[in-house]
Amino acid sequence: MQQAETGFDTTNVLTAGLPLNDIRYPDPDQLRGFVRQVMANVRALPGVQDVAFTSRLPMQGWGYGMPFQISGRQVVDPMPLK
Repeated sequence: MQQAETGFDTTNVLTAGLPLNDIRYPDPDQLRGFVRQVMANVRALPGVQDVAFTSRLPMQGWGYGMPFQISGRQVVDPMPLK
């Protein structure tokens, strides 16, 4: 699977974990402010073209129980009944 065509180019893509918890940021507005600050600081670095956040990277499972869906395709039940 590591050699499979994924449909997106990962050249010069950097990923990093940013552990956050509801104890440090119990207020959603505080959390949003922190994330916006991190995004602005990373975006200001030389050579950075774009910044994004996600709960899980593609091909690494589910994030917060939300399935990865493809626009325009049928929604697939991640836990079908057998």
